[in-house]
Amino acid sequence: MRIIKTKDYEEMSRKAANIIAAQVIAKPDCVLGLATGSTPIGTYKNLVAKYEAGDLDFSEVKTVNLDEYKGLTRENDQSYYYFMHDNLFNHVNIDLANTNLPDGTKENADAECSAYEALIKSGLNLLQQKVRDKKSLESIFPDFKEQLAHRLQNVCIRTLIVEMHDYDNCGKLEGKDSQEKYVYFCKEIIEKKEFKQRTFARYPVLHQCTEEAMGNMAAFYTDIINCFQKDRQAIQQVLCQGKEVRSIRRIKGGFSDVHNKGRCVVRVLLDNGAEILYKPRSMDSEKRYAEMLQWLARETGISQYDYAILSYPDHSWCSIVSYASCDSQKELQGYYQRIGVHLFLTYLLGTKDLHCENIIVFGSYPVLIDLETLTNIRYNRNRVTANDELFYQLSQSVLYTGILPFYHWNQEGKGVNSSVISGTEGQQYPFKVPVIIHGGTSDMRIAYRH
Repeated sequence: MRIIKTKDYEEMSRKAANIIAAQVIAKPDCVLGLATGSTPIGTYKNLVAKYEAGDLDFSEVKTVNLDEYKGLTRENDQSYYYFMHDNLFNHVNIDLANTNLPDGTKENADAECSAYEALIKSGLNLLQQKVRDKKSLESIFPDFKEQLAHRLQNVCIRTLIVEMHDYDNCGKLEGKDSQEKYVYFCKEIIEKKEFKQRTFARYPVLHQCTEEAMGNMAAFYTDIINCFQKDRQAIQQVLCQGKEVRSIRRIKGGFSDVHNKGRCVVRVLLDNGAEILYKPRSMDSEKRYAEMLQWLARETGISQYDYAILSYPDHSWCSIVSYASCDSQKELQGYYQRIGVHLFLTYLLGTKDLHCENIIVFGSYPVLIDLETLTNIRYNRNRVTANDELFYQLSQSVLYTGILPFYHWNQEGKGVNSSVISGTEGQQYPFKVPVIIHGGTSDMRIAYRH
């Protein structure tokens, strides 16, 4: 956890807004967890000011608020819904469909969770059977349950949509509108044991996939806990500055793509308050790169950010580098000077295919991450045509590191810029991807959108 001390409320609000703004700029479709009460009002005012100055775009941002007063309507000026609209949403260009606040008037608050409860319980049982460290096991149950629900949703969602449409077409969904029919399907049909048995009998591959997803998830969390117990002393010395650590409090996932039987990068909260990253792969490349970068820093006098890494053959632990914007012209100049050093080193090593998700901006310090392809084999094929020669020349240039602006699928001056230095999320690719539309209703379906 990084604690930032400020001299007063105004400075705190400004710095908090800068951190949020940096995240929105770095990832335009990011998900923000928002708070209510008197403390964040100043932060929201700063964000509104940045939007009005043209510095921020909230059009793709998604937000989540976790609580609401039971029984209060959204028009009540004491509700959190009213607070968020009055202090932020009404003053920026956020799509209200992307804002998520609990409805205090709803009686069936758990309806949307019902579809996966039985499957999640099976996954929890698998985890209990595998993990010996019962203290850590008890504390991570809520996180395991949440992540397993996401995995199972990805596996089951298409089949459940088809089943819901079948029930609706047969007149078996009760309700005066599509939302009530959806709630009925979740609460009165999916929860029944017979539905699960009939669905798995009808879709045996789905049954196999759900069992596999639960087994992989349980094995992954078991590996994390076992690796922690084995590496605990090294974690204490290297990542916790010698502060005693005994157990894991939380494991929060969803910070990278899933590979190798459901494994991904997770944030691990320890019982001493420290928060670190677990990666299901070696970080030897990052360690070697950091060593060369620090040598260059000593030789050139241009300091570089250094973070702690514990790397093993099949997994690793490291400290967390948080996003932070540059607060002055001097910091911005230092940032571009330092990224010039990165450009030199990656070009020297033959690093290719870096992109905007390979960098964390920590104030005036650019930090490159996930460097699995640190070195590459040089292009050595025979060059016969003009295109062969053109590709060769480009492949030998600094453009192919991926740090400088480079446009893919470039037609008529338009393309996708995914570069380290200026790439952003939310750009439109020249192909469509599946998305869910009309969510939370019996009209839910899969559509293909840019």
